[in-house]
Order: sequence, then C-alpha cells, then structure tokens
Amino acid sequence: MSRSFLTRFTGFLVCCATISLPRAQDLPVEIQADLLLTAAKQQIDAGNWSEAVKSMKKLTGLKTTLPDEFHFHYGKAMEKAGLVSGRLNPRGS
Repeated sequence: MSRSFLTRFTGFLVCCATISLPRAQDLPVEIQADLLLTAAKQQIDAGNWSEAVKSMKKLTGLKTTLPDEFHFHYGKAMEKAGLVSGRLNPRGS
C-alpha cells in the first residue's frame, strides 16, 4: 500500500470518528486519545494550527497517559496559532 493511500484512509477514519462524535465518546479512552492524536498530527501536517490546538486541548481532557513529546508539539501548535509568544520572560518581569 502506498503512503498516500494510508494517509487518506487514516484521514477517512478520523473524519468518520469526528462525524459520529457522540459514539466516539463511548469508545475507550485510549482509542479516543489515538483518534485525537491522529487528527492533531494531520492538522499539523496541513498547517492548520488552530484546529490542531483544539484537538490537543480535547486530548488533555482525557484521563490517559500522553506521549512524552506531546507537550512540545502542543506548545509549538499554540505558538504557530498565535495563542502564545515564542519567547520566555525572564524571572521577575
């Protein structure tokens, strides 16, 4: 199978899960997390940063263990969406 087919098929599955959102909430938390993480990755790849942030925010609301790199990508998506500044403020300022 080609990478393009797998990407489109994964996108189709995510769309189906998103359309049937009430049913998706009945899925086990781990599967909900996988669906949201896949959606966020696709949104990041497409440069749709604000939608990626929305998916990631939903993901933080689930009671599950997040991948180690999640918070880095969440912060990067928030910065690219214009929700936070990319620089750190020195202490005391």
